[in-house]
Amino acid sequence: MTYHPVSKKSTTVTPSSGFGLGFGSKNTPPTTTHVLIQKISIFNSKSITLRQLKILDQIPISNDGNVVVKLVNPPLQTSSAVVEGRTSSSTTGRGGESLRGHESLLPGQRNIQVQEGVIAAWNGVDEPDVDANDLGKDGKIKWLLEVAPQATVNLTLHSEVVVTGTRSVFGI
Repeated sequence: MTYHPVSKKSTTVTPSSGFGLGFGSKNTPPTTTHVLIQKISIFNSKSITLRQLKILDQIPISNDGNVVVKLVNPPLQTSSAVVEGRTSSSTTGRGGESLRGHESLLPGQRNIQVQEGVIAAWNGVDEPDVDANDLGKDGKIKWLLEVAPQATVNLTLHSEVVVTGTRSVFGI
């Protein structure tokens, strides 16, 4: 298994002054978005198919209202999306953030097929005593893979960290 270097891109949007018309968003703080993309490659060097290979991963988490983490890929729902019966156009990531463009996602779906032979879910979703409200709060994601002999499976973990104001975020 290979974890390739994380691709990190940051953009900052500073509010405009309202084009000099005396109104606008002078008091609106800047917003910085950090896009994190982790590519993972799994090669099966065996002569047999690996079934139900489990990989645990994690996205950043935040307890600060000015720092919001959005899960983009895999497009996992939180319990609020399941309870409210949202569809793919309004599904949410950890903490209620919007996810975009995942038509295969259905309300109430606990696991999603990301690609052929790859299923993603919040870690703990299959535990008998799991509290659905806690799924995803720790940022832990479980991948279940089936990898054919001498084959490679590529995974992408994509998250965004949105920071409002002039805060510095470390460790991403």
